[in-house]
Amino acid sequence: MSVAGYTTCACAGAGACALAVPLIDSLYGVNRGTTAALSQNALLEVDLSDLKEGAHKIVQWRGLPVFIQHRTPEMLVELQKQTLRTRLRDPDSKRFQQPPEASNWHRSLRPEYLILINICTHLGCITMFEPQKDSAFHCPCHGSWFDGAGRVFKNMPAAFNLPVPPVTFQSTEKTLRLQIGKSEQSPDFSLSSIEKL
Repeated sequence: MSVAGYTTCACAGAGACALAVPLIDSLYGVNRGTTAALSQNALLEVDLSDLKEGAHKIVQWRGLPVFIQHRTPEMLVELQKQTLRTRLRDPDSKRFQQPPEASNWHRSLRPEYLILINICTHLGCITMFEPQKDSAFHCPCHGSWFDGAGRVFKNMPAAFNLPVPPVTFQSTEKTLRLQIGKSEQSPDFSLSSIEKL
């Protein structure tokens, strides 16, 4: 093989390695930096005043994607249907994946607002928001499905509901703000104490 042939092979190998790093990172999700992220005491304030019913936004908190949705009354009715509940692994949020005040059927401090970390509890891939009849979040890596409250369906690779971060609502006559990272009702709650992130 000529010098040009060796150079071509070396460049191709280096390029393949450079492309493999982002691919491998995406397969492992954000868990590689989770320990460092959880040790920070950062609070994030989010203005919810302009978030209309049915709309959602995703923000970054401590390097984690946080999904926020202003749910409609119809969405809340769907979450309570017995036909849905019987298909869920933990419909009443008994596993410790959220602050105590979010251990309810809607998994939130206020029923009309869903706030969760949309990282699959199987291997840490970022879930996709793909609303369907009774499911809302899908893990593209291994196929787990979660409902509109982040509750995992039975017989899925993920064994736990999506995590709920500690939050506090602050409202005035004209504004509604959300503070992520601090729970007024459970000040000792931390994501580092949940069962699976």
